This record gives sequence, C-alpha cells and structure tokens, in this order.
Amino acid sequence: MYSEKSDFEVHDQEIDRFLTQARAYGVSIRPDSLILDVGGNLGMHAWKLLPFCKRLYVTDVIRYSSIYDGHLLHLVAEKHERNNRPFDLAKVVFVESDAQDQIFRNSFFDVVLSINAFEHIPDPAKALYEIIRVSKPDALIYLEFDPLWNSPGGGHFESYIGEPWAHLLWPAMDYKAKMRSAGASEQEINDFPGAMNRHTLNSFRGLFRSVQESRLVRVLEMSTWPASFREEARSSHPNFQKLLAKGYSEEDLVVRGVRFIAIRTAKA
Repeated sequence: MYSEKSDFEVHDQEIDRFLTQARAYGVSIRPDSLILDVGGNLGMHAWKLLPFCKRLYVTDVIRYSSIYDGHLLHLVAEKHERNNRPFDLAKVVFVESDAQDQIFRNSFFDVVLSINAFEHIPDPAKALYEIIRVSKPDALIYLEFDPLWNSPGGGHFESYIGEPWAHLLWPAMDYKAKMRSAGASEQEINDFPGAMNRHTLNSFRGLFRSVQESRLVRVLEMSTWPASFREEARSSHPNFQKLLAKGYSEEDLVVRGVRFIAIRTAKA
C-alpha cells in the first residue's frame, strides 16, 4: 500500500546520497545554482534540493500543465506541507521535456542529476549527451539508477511476482497475469515490460567509457552495487542456474544498480 511518508523517505535518502557523494569529491553546490532533475516525476526530490539552488527545473515526459486538472503545483505543495517538508513553489519549474531531446539551451545548468530514470529512458546515450550539452563547464553530473533489467527484480514489479528473474524467463502474458492476480493496477500491468529499456550493465559501461573518451566530462565515479540477495540463496535458485545456462553472466544477473558522477569539461 502506498505511503506518502515512505515515499518521501526513499526520495530523501536518494538526495542525501547525492549530497554526500558531491561532498566526498569536493564539489560545492552554490546557492545561486540552476539545477536540473531529469526524470524528476512529481518533484519528490525538490524540497531537499531547494536550499542548494536559485531555481530547480524538474523535467519528465509528463503533461504537467494538464495533470490533476491543472492543479499540480497546488497538490504538490499540499503534499509537502502534510509531510512537514518546506517547499518554495517560486523556485521550482516543472517542464515537460524528453530526456533524449531537452528543450534547454547549451551550457545552462550548474548541476544535472537523474535518479532512477536511466533504466527507463529508451536511448540512454542520447539522454546522457543531452545532459552534457545543457551542462555548463564545471557542472556536476550525477546519475544513479536501479534496478537494471537483468537483475533479480529488473522487471520492476517483483513485489507482485515473488520470484527473482521471472521477467527474464516467463512469457510477458504470464508475468502480466501474475501481476493482475496479485493486485497490480492496470497502469502497472500496461507498463510491463515497455517502461523498461532492457539495457544491460555492459551497455551502460560502454556508454560511460565512450563519454569519458570523448573528454566532454571528467569522470569521478562509475560504480555498481549488487542486489540484496544472499549469495548462497542466489547460487542455488533454479532461475539463476537457468539463466547462466542461457549465457547470462553472473555479474549481469547480480548487479542491481549503477552510479555515474562526472564534471563537465570546457571542451566543445
């Protein structure tokens, strides 16, 4: 069951990690910064970011002007107030914009972050190069996303399925039927599997290497973390063994998430 409190806690933790990583690399975010949150949905990161910026732009493929009958900003502000999160509407701009083709001019933002969006964006390479394009020289770029498609819960709806890697082995119709019987909404059912881009760990690594080699950015970190699945339980699970037999690598099946941190260079 959805909980506003829990939802805020998750998003708060995401921004806490972002700020911790920025400090760890000696990056200072000035209070007059322009920040872009790519794939920021309904602005759940906003209140934690607002003290660090002059203005926050939240973008997604959402018709912000008409969602909730045009009352989005009012409802977002009320939601923050209910949960004791200060929210300055004057500093937040919601913009309908495709991550693969941003509407902003070149070298506009001091900080660009994207959390839990790059596993959904159809063409992550286009999205990353657009992030680089709209970033100022010396801007901080921060990507963090999970779960990857080949990880145990990469189908994104494991809470309804209860079986790791089922999305890689079951026909889509069977997966959807299980979701429906477990109480998933029709919107969630329709999102599987099209809402995920199915890019692999190696695909993302290749993208980050190409960006690094382009010298458009100075990479500070490219890291991963595993699924919270005990090694002994994982190695004995029949789905894990079936996928190894199909040619999947152990790393590809185990790594859940990716973090990429970089500084935009002055190279045109």
